[in-house]
Amino acid sequence: MVPSRLLFLSPILLLIIITSTTDQAAALAQPQPAADHLLSHFCSNHKGNYTTTGAYRTNLNHLLSSLPFKGSGHGFYSSSYGRNTTSGAIYAIGLCKGDIGTTRHCLHCLNTSRSALMELCANQKEAIVWYDNCMLRYSNRSLHGVMDTLPAFNLWSTQSVPSSEFDVFFRQLRWLLEALRNKAAKGGSLKFAKNNATILNYRNGLSSLTALVHCSPDLSELQCGTCLLGAFGELPKCCDGKEGGRVLRPSCNFNYQLNQVIKVNEPKGSVIPNLGRRARDGRVGILILFATVVSLVLMISIGIYAKVVKTRRQPINFLEKMDEHMAMESLLFDCGAIRVATNNFSEANKLGGDGYGTVYRGSLSNAKSIAVRRLSINYVKEYTEIMKEVLLMAKLQHPNLIELLGCASEENSERLLVYELFPNATLDRIIFDGIKRRQWDWEIRYNIIVSIARGLLHLHDSYFVHGDVNAGNVLIDSQINPKISNFGMARFFEVDQTQGNVNGIHLLNLMSNSYMAPEATVGHSSAESDVYSFGALVVEIVSGKEISSLTSEKLNENDLLSYAWKNWAKGTVRNLIDPTLWTGSGIELMERCIRIGLFCMQRTRTDRPTMSSVIQMLSYSSAIPLPYKFSHGSFGIIGTMENVEGFSDPRSRAKVRSFIAKMRCATTAIINRIRSK
Repeated sequence: MVPSRLLFLSPILLLIIITSTTDQAAALAQPQPAADHLLSHFCSNHKGNYTTTGAYRTNLNHLLSSLPFKGSGHGFYSSSYGRNTTSGAIYAIGLCKGDIGTTRHCLHCLNTSRSALMELCANQKEAIVWYDNCMLRYSNRSLHGVMDTLPAFNLWSTQSVPSSEFDVFFRQLRWLLEALRNKAAKGGSLKFAKNNATILNYRNGLSSLTALVHCSPDLSELQCGTCLLGAFGELPKCCDGKEGGRVLRPSCNFNYQLNQVIKVNEPKGSVIPNLGRRARDGRVGILILFATVVSLVLMISIGIYAKVVKTRRQPINFLEKMDEHMAMESLLFDCGAIRVATNNFSEANKLGGDGYGTVYRGSLSNAKSIAVRRLSINYVKEYTEIMKEVLLMAKLQHPNLIELLGCASEENSERLLVYELFPNATLDRIIFDGIKRRQWDWEIRYNIIVSIARGLLHLHDSYFVHGDVNAGNVLIDSQINPKISNFGMARFFEVDQTQGNVNGIHLLNLMSNSYMAPEATVGHSSAESDVYSFGALVVEIVSGKEISSLTSEKLNENDLLSYAWKNWAKGTVRNLIDPTLWTGSGIELMERCIRIGLFCMQRTRTDRPTMSSVIQMLSYSSAIPLPYKFSHGSFGIIGTMENVEGFSDPRSRAKVRSFIAKMRCATTAIINRIRSK
């Protein structure tokens, strides 16, 4: 009996000894915080290098050493040094975890980070390091108030969620993370949030899911929410089906972990309970010891696994769905709130409209200005399909694309899209105004052309076709940067395949867009048709005239495109340049842009360049091939329709010819009406 009892008690006694020793060691080491664990680091090679004996190194040492004295009192430190030195200014930001506890622990972590950066990134002018309890980075560019999402690193648990628990686990995680995101974004000077969620009957027991999110406090509410939403999007790549995960970004981070024992608001400094008091129940002691060993093994496994396995992994379906649902919820607006914001879609708030619907100005309860597009309900797709498209479009973040904030919907009554609002005019209201366009020199116009090209390239690289590129769909911000709007609108509408791919929406667009590619006029929108429209837009920007401008005494042509092509054939492209630009420099580049525009407007879609090639031509990185096929006709849309792809069938070709004949009649009527005035 005695040996068996000793054998039974020995693990408990061992654990008590270990616990006692640990407590004594902690007490002795009280002045020095525990060692911080390095998670990841990144040394940028794109911002240049410095010498270890140069002024940059000296200034960097001074900056990082003095950073702890530049804190806000909330674990956030931001400073710069060397603005007036020959080596240039250096900027640094330090951020400690919101629940780290004391300032002493925070400063200890930052000091460790400083030493690590100087060793790991010995001569890079930009670098970042993450520890368990803090993040430190520096750069030769300003960091304060800038949302940086790269580089990003991911860590995950080795323990997988059972397949039978997928829905329950990730539903709870989705709700928890979204609640924390909203709380952190509105968190004032801290921008940190942490909480638990209880999962009932998980692995036949009661479990607690803990998550925390943290933004750099210098970010705005919108920047913080956007950064975290993007970080949540990394879940399918990093933590596919795992009970714990962590995503690190320069401006924000989050992590979650499943705990078998609920520990909500656990007092600081708590230690392992005195197991001697529970020695009467041997089974409890064994379970605690087993759980302790498993936890240690799990922590070691996470560290090894995170360093060995690549951070980028292929997503799996259930996490894709979880992330998609989470993102969808964050994009939903309340229809009632939108009605209030737009004063029930009053005429006074109406900004305009087209075949896709009417656009209204609005102001939310937080004073944020928005633009709301009320889609034409007769043509719109089902709600679930619209949400998928909204989610895709919301991810298209680019400096030259307008931001889609979300949507609102009511069954069989409303389909609303919510965008950021730009109070300035659209491109057409400036470039076609004889007085306003005088304020734009060639440098401004050239920047607009290149920026629009980059925005379209981003759309095409993301498998989006705009379908309605024109000056009215380009917004101008306060810095005179163009923002492409109304991209992807055709994706929200059903297409009538029985009418040669021409439905009510396309007909309405055709009447408002006078420079569609030949194939686009019959419903075949593509990246190539966007290129065609971009070419027409370039000619407009350089000339200051609308493509649809009809007969004038000076031009004596049916439209500007015909005039442009004839001048190109005669070698007199300079006649197209806006007279207000003649006194400035850059005439050669203006002519080059016109040639690029004409090259984009080839009749056959396969003869047109890609937007990538266009950008190269704009930057003189490649030559401009000679354009040779132009689609003649009123509004530049009527060509040899038998050559339009997809209409070799005689019956389809007959429908197309009938449609074109009707459009010729409509066009002629409009021209005659304008001439009679």
